[in-house]
Amino acid sequence: MKRVIAVLFSGIFACTGVFSQEEGGAKAFQHLSVGFEFFSTTGFGIELATPLHSRIALRGGISMFPYRYNAPMEVTVAGDIINKMENAILEDPTITDELARRKLPVNPRNISSDVHGTASLGLINGKLLVDFYPAKNGSFHLTGGLYIGAGKLVKIEGKMQEAFDVLSVMKKHGYNFSADEFISGSNIKARDIMNLDGSISINSVKPYFGFGFGRAVPKRRVGFCMELGAFYQGSPKLGSENVNIQNLIDKNLGDVTELLKKMSLYPVLSFKLNVKLF
Repeated sequence: MKRVIAVLFSGIFACTGVFSQEEGGAKAFQHLSVGFEFFSTTGFGIELATPLHSRIALRGGISMFPYRYNAPMEVTVAGDIINKMENAILEDPTITDELARRKLPVNPRNISSDVHGTASLGLINGKLLVDFYPAKNGSFHLTGGLYIGAGKLVKIEGKMQEAFDVLSVMKKHGYNFSADEFISGSNIKARDIMNLDGSISINSVKPYFGFGFGRAVPKRRVGFCMELGAFYQGSPKLGSENVNIQNLIDKNLGDVTELLKKMSLYPVLSFKLNVKLF
């Protein structure tokens, strides 16, 4: 199989006429190296690389940038649903007893109006790249290829746990406010408050172009590589699978959405340590 692949690539390069006959004698897949990406705007990662020719190297690997942070937000609870909840408590005092037993607010006006949110960065990509060295023995290279990863750059998860627990107690006693607006002026219903989720979506397949210094397969045992480039991720889109939240985004976050559309290129700055295995 190794010989077949080598013949195929040699045939392609011979047909293109890019390389001279003198250089054409270089053997493909003769060496293999592993690269450790210890700092990059795409996170950290690992690569395998092999020469296809004296001026060409093929790289494949994975990079990841795991990051998760809290994103709390305070909202205003709709006055109508507060009034309905107060009336329900007056009509059925057993609701107060159960709320107190479960250590929940017995006064609806004391319910927390905080959305407990978390945002996680989904920057995990596989990559298949080809390096071209204009000078046969030089370290400067041009790189092209693809990054392939998740279609959601950022995932946002939000919920109002305390409010949900209070509403659940009331529903148990026959007072169902699921269809009532809960967040004032938003059309976010009580049934939505445990699914206040959203995301920033991008393309899963991202073409990449860059340049750098250093060889993917070092001439000695160990080499250092720096690369600068960018991949095209499409126009990032802020959205939600919840229709009511999507309507809220369209209504109130139009400026953010327009700004994201201009961020179609993701910059890549990478530093790697490459080790030749054989």
